[in-house]
Amino acid sequence: MIFKLCGPERILENAGFSHPDLSQKLERLSHCVETLPESSEDKDLDFALAACAARAAMERHAGSIEALWGPQGQYYIQYGKDLTGVEHLIGTGGIFIHHPQAGDILRKTLFSPQEPFSLRPKNPIIYTDARYCLYAVGLLADRYPEAAFRIARKYLKKWH
Repeated sequence: MIFKLCGPERILENAGFSHPDLSQKLERLSHCVETLPESSEDKDLDFALAACAARAAMERHAGSIEALWGPQGQYYIQYGKDLTGVEHLIGTGGIFIHHPQAGDILRKTLFSPQEPFSLRPKNPIIYTDARYCLYAVGLLADRYPEAAFRIARKYLKKWH
C-alpha cells in the first residue's frame, strides 16, 4: 500500500490540499481499488498517490552515491545504476492514460538538487502511453521493429 510505503507526509507533499482524514480515506481506497476519482480533491489525491508510487519505483531502480572518509580523504561509492543520463522516460498504466497531469507525475520522479547523491534521471524527454500501446510495441519489437517504432512514435504522448 502506498500509504505505508511513502507515509502521509510525502503524500501530502504531492497533493494540492490538506486532508484531515487522509489515513481513513486511503484505507477506504485500499479496500476498493476500482474507485475512480470524481471530485477535484479526489483527482489531487490520485495525483499524489501516483507521484509517490512512481517516485518509489524510480528510487528502487536508480542508484545513489555515498560520500565516505578514509585515510586518503573523502571518496565516493556508487550503489546501483546511474540513470542521470536517461534520455526518454515513459509512463504507462491507468493513471498515465487518464490523469490530465500525467507528465507532472513523472516529473516528480526526476533528480532533485535537494538530494544530490541520487542518480535519478536529470532531464529526460517525458512521454506517457496515453493510448495503452506499449504492450503492442513490446510484442512487435523483435520481429517487426520498424512497425513497433511507428506505433510508439504515433501514440506515445510527449509532455513539454
